[in-house]
Amino acid sequence: MRVEERRLAGDRCGLYYDPLRLIIIDERLAGFQRRCTLCHELIHAHTRQAPRPRMRQL
Repeated sequence: MRVEERRLAGDRCGLYYDPLRLIIIDERLAGFQRRCTLCHELIHAHTRQAPRPRMRQL
């Protein structure tokens, strides 16, 4: 498992990419937000859950 920090597009805080076992956290987040996002993405990694397609906002 690898964790990287990068600037993510839109309003995404983080993402998990299962084929590479990679978590990416948006580098612009504050410390508390980074920790919460990392915990969230670790759950995806643990369950090997692919992200659902995002719904468009009207």
